[in-house]
Amino acid sequence: DAADYFIGTYWVWSKLIENLADVGYDGSLMTVMSYDWRLAYPMLEERDGYFTKLQYTIEAFHQSTGEKVVLISHSMGGTVVYYFLQWVCADIKDGGGGGGKKWVERNVHSFVNIAGTLLGVPKSVPALLSGELKDTAALLSQLGALLEQYFGKRLRKNMWNTWGGLFG
Repeated sequence: DAADYFIGTYWVWSKLIENLADVGYDGSLMTVMSYDWRLAYPMLEERDGYFTKLQYTIEAFHQSTGEKVVLISHSMGGTVVYYFLQWVCADIKDGGGGGGKKWVERNVHSFVNIAGTLLGVPKSVPALLSGELKDTAALLSQLGALLEQYFGKRLRKNMWNTWGGLFG
């Protein structure tokens, strides 16, 4: 449910899910694999077993339907998928999923990346560190002062340093 609507009528994936259903995809054969974006990619596996779960989910879909899967990602999910595709093919002794070089060819039909961050998001780092809001401050002129009052530069820096996913 959380994948279709965020709050009220603000849709996230519902339109895509509806359109896929219109062209013959079965909603029961779709799954959402959300992740903690604050973590560096290796920590997703270490803490949550995220990539192992993703590997097993893809293999189960492939085995139960006889079809290869289509992976769809959004934003930072694009780089998560690229990391996963490297991880799943790597040997277990090297910290990978042990799927071998042909795993992707056997299990994945295609990969659709929607608004992916494949070249990074360079504006986010200085904005997080400095609180610079020149693009959004015009919308809410008091926002900059409120941000500094309640969430100062030092606090933002300390928090940013805990989010390995920003630079991982």
